[in-house]
Amino acid sequence: MAPSRTPSPNPPNSDAIFYGETLPRRSPWTNDLQQEFNADLCNLLVAGLVAWRAVEIPYWQWFFAKWVPGAALPARRQLSGQILDNQAEKAYNNMRMETDGLYGTGQCDGWKNVKKNSVVASMVNVEYNPRLLGVEDISAERKTADNLIKIVINEMNRIRDIFNVILVAWCTDASSESAKMRRNLVAKFPWLVVLDCWAHQVNLIVGDFIKLKVPLIRAADKALELIKWFNNHSFALGLLRQEQTFYRFAVLVLILPVLTRWTSHYLAMDRLVELKPAFLRLVISDDICKKLVASAGSKAADKTKAQKMIRLIKETEFWTQVESLRNMLRPFAIAANLIQADNCRLDTVLFTLAHLYYIHKTSRTIDPDQEIFILAVVFNPYIRSRAFDPSNELASAGRMWNLVRRAYKRFSRGQEPSAEFKECFTAYYRGIGRWSDEHMDLKGSRESANQRGTYVNLVKLWRDFEVEDNSSECSNGANGMVRLAMRILSMVPNSASTERILSRFGSIHTKARSRLHVQKVRKMTIVAQDIERVHGTGPSRYTKQ
Repeated sequence: MAPSRTPSPNPPNSDAIFYGETLPRRSPWTNDLQQEFNADLCNLLVAGLVAWRAVEIPYWQWFFAKWVPGAALPARRQLSGQILDNQAEKAYNNMRMETDGLYGTGQCDGWKNVKKNSVVASMVNVEYNPRLLGVEDISAERKTADNLIKIVINEMNRIRDIFNVILVAWCTDASSESAKMRRNLVAKFPWLVVLDCWAHQVNLIVGDFIKLKVPLIRAADKALELIKWFNNHSFALGLLRQEQTFYRFAVLVLILPVLTRWTSHYLAMDRLVELKPAFLRLVISDDICKKLVASAGSKAADKTKAQKMIRLIKETEFWTQVESLRNMLRPFAIAANLIQADNCRLDTVLFTLAHLYYIHKTSRTIDPDQEIFILAVVFNPYIRSRAFDPSNELASAGRMWNLVRRAYKRFSRGQEPSAEFKECFTAYYRGIGRWSDEHMDLKGSRESANQRGTYVNLVKLWRDFEVEDNSSECSNGANGMVRLAMRILSMVPNSASTERILSRFGSIHTKARSRLHVQKVRKMTIVAQDIERVHGTGPSRYTKQ
């Protein structure tokens, strides 16, 4: 008789054949092995967004008794208590080792969780790698700039003392209390650059654009009306999906844009254009049109609205306007995607705005740190002075030196740059000597990045020319120029990573898990981030199968 391949909750006899990689354990595990199992089980629940109560479900306990004999399943309170605390502390220690001595941009944003608690989450983007800091429950406090700056200063101390990160900037959105907090912050710490979240700014431009009272923009109102009508009438929506199956493999849904969702207006118009054939096929038949009207409801107003939607679908001018609107929104969507990236730099913002200005002949001023944005372009060794028109006074090294000198004095808190610093900058700006493209091996860095399928990390590129110098944080001479370049290029002008972390909070703190404490959600997020850094992330839910 062939041996059974079905494992049993009870350990098999010593003579039985086990079809696996190792023999099952027949006795309780050692304490060290049990502790390792507890830690890994905690990580597994966090990574899979599994509720802590799962370990108390009878089937769950039966499953582990059957497949992991010898292991003692920890209790829910133990897993979400001491074990989670230990894993969060371990993740924090890993973060400390990875951020020591690097440059970082702080950021913060507010959020209201499922329990209606108002929280402020803070992060630090350490050379394009965002790390979660503290999460403060401010439900019982007034939402003022004075209260916000207390949180920010506390997080600045954490960044400096715990993570040993050189803080170079702080970024928030453009809300009134955040804007006032930034003004107060730079008054208190003049060496710190305060930044608007430019991803939010691009979204505000789109909001202003959509509010324009011109015929083309009115097409957006008609498009939204069409989307809402179909989404609110299941029969009409079902017919639209049915029409898609005749010419598409995957059935697409209509997107209703929300102003707080970046790029959603562009995606809504783009999806509408993509479904244009299905809409037109739907209203070809008079019988189907009659069914659409009948399904709208028994009231005359409902039937009139359905007839209006059918006429709108048949209008050629409507579809032409929607396509034109989609094309006008596309540059803003591209800009938002560029600027919300974790590795976005100041020069990225400047070139993106220049591109939008070139397309739309409109602009928003970059104030108050306009010079820092310009220097971000200059210290990009692939660009240097090439971005400036030869007739522009900033195309000369002498004029640009004034900007460099002011920035260095600000960050070094009053120290003057040396003559060697000026000589090195002049050579760098002209691309000669040891600062030429060849000597900086720009081609090799780009080829290496292309082979790895990534981007050239300009901060790391400059770090190759840094000399160990503990005389001061900013140093001087050639080393001072290198550190100034790294400081400016490490600034990330968006708080998008905080937006993403708040979305992650929402995935953890659901209605089914509404009793979770804010700090427990924070610890689970820190552990999840550490797991992803070690093991990578799984496929996105948007990945095509």
